[in-house]
Parts: sequence; structure tokens; C-alpha cells
Amino acid sequence: MFTYVYPRIFNRKSDSNNKIKVYSLNKKSNIYSIGIILWEISSGQPPFYNELHDVDVAMKILQGLREKPAPNIFEDYIKIYTDCWNNEPDDRPTINQVVTKLNAIISDFKQNDSIVNIQLSSEQLLKSNIEVPEKVINNSLHEKMSQVIQTFSKINIREIEPSISTNLIINDFETMVIEVIYFLENIETERRKHEIIDYLNNYNITLQEIYYWLSINQNDPNSIFLLGLFNHFGIEISVNKQKAFELYQNAANSGNVPGIISLGYCHEKGIGTNVNKQKAFELYQKAANLGNSRGIYNLGVCYNNGIGTSIDNQKAFELYQKAANLGNLLGINNLGHFYLNGLGTNVNKQKAFELFQVAANLGDCIAQSNLGFMYENGEGIEKDINQAIYWYKKSADQGDQIAQEKYDELISEEY
Repeated sequence: MFTYVYPRIFNRKSDSNNKIKVYSLNKKSNIYSIGIILWEISSGQPPFYNELHDVDVAMKILQGLREKPAPNIFEDYIKIYTDCWNNEPDDRPTINQVVTKLNAIISDFKQNDSIVNIQLSSEQLLKSNIEVPEKVINNSLHEKMSQVIQTFSKINIREIEPSISTNLIINDFETMVIEVIYFLENIETERRKHEIIDYLNNYNITLQEIYYWLSINQNDPNSIFLLGLFNHFGIEISVNKQKAFELYQNAANSGNVPGIISLGYCHEKGIGTNVNKQKAFELYQKAANLGNSRGIYNLGVCYNNGIGTSIDNQKAFELYQKAANLGNLLGINNLGHFYLNGLGTNVNKQKAFELFQVAANLGDCIAQSNLGFMYENGEGIEKDINQAIYWYKKSADQGDQIAQEKYDELISEEY
């Protein structure tokens, strides 16, 4: 869920050579997530529990929205987790500092004979097996803080050695595969080869290494799916669309949702099989029914463009909205397009601008280009050519050709 993840993880940036880089999980982004978890432990409920996890909440989090402290919690504990989720990564504490401060709280309890002897280790990596109580005891400060500390004691933490490069090296290939698949959910199919290569380069993993690992782990549906992508786009090997289709089908038969969606794409475009848009529609619908945001988005595209079904802009609007509320950048961008042009809803250019802004800030190049258009033409926002140039440049740096042309045009006019 995006409420636990440092929002910049979805950003893509370019280096001095205009090579796209993914903002990868690192020490500082992990600390942000720890802060959210510490808040959850003290409150006894997930972040923004009473809020719909939609575009509006995502925008507010990007702008600095955080949960309020639960009542009857020590100020020292509150300061620990609020420091962890500081919007500026460099202002966040290290994991050793977090552990030291938590141990100080524990020591205070020990001195007062308030809790049992608890030791926090800083020698093991944070794991995701975190048990959060269904509700924290409210009848006394002592009982609440005891529950908080005992819960946190179940978390094992290791400080990542300073000598390790800023680009995190992932030795656990299985975890890396899951991260890649999650990341690709917000990437247009045509851009996936480029994004996969840059993503792996960001982790200093060679294509040969990951291809070999995928090849010898074909009992895992995620690995089957990703190997299908390698065959589909010719990553490390020659393009083999027939093999890609077979691998997607194998993954889909195992219930792998990305496999189901990619199998639908093969039927839609005739990749490794004959074109069958009705079958594509059915597969997208299956993925959507499983709650997958990309499946919901693709189903919206079907209704939008009449793929395997009749055109229905109202239905497409509803599906884009649903995908957007699940945090899908493609859904957010297309929802903005519908508001801008009054498709399936009334024209609302300000809402369109806000949606493009959310997706653009999360790194979507199409939304960045759309945001440039809004600033260039004063649609939903006051006209601002400098901002238009800025956003066209951001999009162009990610390879968007239309944005590049608009950027060149505006630069020549301005200078």
C-alpha cells in the first residue's frame, strides 16, 4: 500500500547523460517506512484508516500530510517516528539512532519496573513479519507503552553498512523480481524494456545474472512471467514472441495476475498468437475482478477504445477512477484526460490539472507532458511558459518524443 512507502520511490529521474534512473529503496526510504510502522504500532490501526486511499490522499501525502499522534503517547516516542517520516531524507535519523532512542525509552521503563527486559538488536535487517496489535490498550499510559515496546521488540533491524553504495545491491533475486513486477504495473507496455534495463542497472545487476536466475527458477510464477517479458522484448536474448506467449500463459495458469494481463495483451495485439480482442477483454476483466489496478486500467482502455466490447466512456471513466484510487499512474493520467475533455463526465479542467500533477510528481512521463500542456495553454491553471518548459523537459528526459518537440519549440520561441 502506498501509505507505507516513501512517495519518491515511484519517481524516475535522469542523470547527466539523460539516462533514466529509478529512485530505489535505500536507507532513508526504509526509515520513512519504519516511521509509519511505529505510528501504526502506537495507534493500533493502519495509516489513514478512515480515509479512502485515493488520488486526493496521495497528493496530500506528497505535500507532507502525516497522521496525527495517538493520545497518551510519550513525546519522545512521537519524536522518533515523526523524525523518521521527515519529508527531507537527509534529515531522517539512521536506524542505529532510532534503536538507541527506543532503547532509551525501554531503559526508562526498566528503571520504573514497568516492563519486562527487552533488548532491541541493530544487527539484523528489518523484516516484514511485523505483528501489529488489533488495538492498543487505552486504560493507562503504562499499559499502552508496554504494548508498543513489546510489539517493536519483534522487529529485527540491521544498519546497512556505510561502505555499501548508495545504489542498493539486492542479493535476494526473488525480492528483486517482485519489486520489478510491482514497478512495471505503472509502466506502459511499450516502455517496459527500457525501464527494466534501467531498473536492473540501478541495482548493479547484469542482464545475464537475472536471466540465468529466472531460467533456473521456473517453478515460481513471478519468474515465469518476468522471463516472458525478457522473451517478449528481447532482453538479453533475441525476441521470441511465441515463447513469451507460452510463458505468460504458464504464469496465468498459475494465477499470476501480471501473467493474466500480459496474456491479454498478447491476444489484443496478436503477439505469439492470433488477434482475439474478445479474449483480451475477458482476461483484463479477470485481472480487474481480482482487484489489480493495471487490470482495471486495461479494462478501462477496452471500454475507452472499443476493444472486445462496445465503446462506453461512462464505464471507462468509472474504471479509470477506480484504478486511480488504487494509485495506478496510468489510471490517474487517463482520468485527467477524461476530465479535461469531458469524456464520461463533465469538463473539469482544474481537476484534470490536479490529476496530471499527481501522476507527474510520481514520475509518469505522459502526465508530465500533459502538465506541460496545461501550463502552456493556461488550462486549469494560470498560464506559465517556464513551468511548461520545465515539465516538457522532465517528460522529454524520459524519452517522450512529443514532449521533446514541444520543449524544443518553446525554447526556440523564448530564447
